Amino acid sequence: KKQRIIVEGVNFIKKSTRPSQENPNGGIVEKEAALHVSNVMVVQGGTVSRLGYKFLDDGSKVRVIKKTNEESEVQ
Repeated sequence: KKQRIIVEGVNFIKKSTRPSQENPNGGIVEKEAALHVSNVMVVQGGTVSRLGYKFLDDGSKVRVIKKTNEESEVQ
């Protein structure tokens, strides 16, 4: 597992392409690149925060938004 995601509109890279039959001029193409999941933050209610994990009394593990200490249902 590489644990990388693509966030729309973030982390663009420029890649050179050679001339080919489909693209006779070649050139530089800008495309989105993946970020590691540890560098992504969650926005909830206008607050930007990182995610953490917490164990409940019954032993289950839940995601927690670190700034607000709220449990989170992040997809």
